[in-house]
Amino acid sequence: MVVSLSLLSCRCVRPCAQWRDMQYKELHERPINAETMDTIETGQWHVVLNDARPKNYEEISHGCMLGTGTNLYSDKLLCFVLYANGETGTHVEHSPLDATIWARLWEYIMQHETYTAAGELPPEESTRDISPARLLKWDLEGFQDGLAAAKAYTARLIGDVDLKVVRSPFGKRVMKALKVSPDGFVQMCIQLGFYRVHQRVCLTYESASTRMFYHGRTDTIRPVSDESVAFCKGVDDESVPRSQVQHDLKEAIRIQTTRKVDAVCGLAVDRHMLGLYLTSMEMGMKPPEIFMDKAWSLPYELSTSQTPTKLASFYVDEKCAVGGGFGPVVKQGYGFSYIFVGEDDVYFFVSSMKSAANTDSGRLVQAVSEAMLSVRDTLAY
Repeated sequence: MVVSLSLLSCRCVRPCAQWRDMQYKELHERPINAETMDTIETGQWHVVLNDARPKNYEEISHGCMLGTGTNLYSDKLLCFVLYANGETGTHVEHSPLDATIWARLWEYIMQHETYTAAGELPPEESTRDISPARLLKWDLEGFQDGLAAAKAYTARLIGDVDLKVVRSPFGKRVMKALKVSPDGFVQMCIQLGFYRVHQRVCLTYESASTRMFYHGRTDTIRPVSDESVAFCKGVDDESVPRSQVQHDLKEAIRIQTTRKVDAVCGLAVDRHMLGLYLTSMEMGMKPPEIFMDKAWSLPYELSTSQTPTKLASFYVDEKCAVGGGFGPVVKQGYGFSYIFVGEDDVYFFVSSMKSAANTDSGRLVQAVSEAMLSVRDTLAY
């Protein structure tokens, strides 16, 4: 029986969690398994040789984010996924690091890769000795049923993810010509797209990097404001003067930009409040009343993040990666990642769950693409 590495690393789904709790310790107690697991868990990263030949970014992304259910080890910090047709990507574990690190890694790799005049890779310059590959061995007697159940459940989860990758109608060249923040522009497009699909606004998370601080990770930018709501409601309402719609949009972008700068500089509120809440729990206190308010329990139906680019001086557009994505943080929500590639392209990575009652990744990303035209025209009014 071939062991699925992903089944040994799926702590987050119930059958797999039960498998780990009930049988993982016993699996380790067998010497041959303990040696194999030590080899797996002490490796710096994994290389995944995928037989698939993806035809587009969407297929590449699906294989990197979800895999087949048997080829990704989700506890590992980094899995390089190599496809049979030469395409490649990564599957990463988010807990210790944020997207900024992986963006820098890919940017360095792609900006430094070189080829000979014949289009071949140059001779290997490394002088390190690499141990020859060997087949890892297992003793799985008595574990087959648990592994089979975990495999079936993982397959259902993978099949439930609705992932779309779409190139935008235009890039930040147009946005900068309109004298607004490109990130604020896209965030308002996401707000308008969501509003047009669902006829309401929702709590939205946007990631801010706090790496200017020692041990800094992220904080929360909250793109939704009274002005962004007024814009979403007014842009398709012919009774609202266009000048008012434009004013609301510009103010919404200005507020989002201010909140972004505040978050990057350590002046946001979410991480501070989380620290206070966790401190009260560690001290055995009853959580303060503010944490009982409904506002603190609202789900982030839109979880958004911009993948950074141009992290080093040697950057050129022709060797830029096209970003990556992540899953929704709640079942009835979306994961929405985007990356600016040069001056003329933005790539959207949108995910949701097919089994959710009201989400549709394709419909949302189409609405956001159309919203870009509406936001552009409103600003140019």
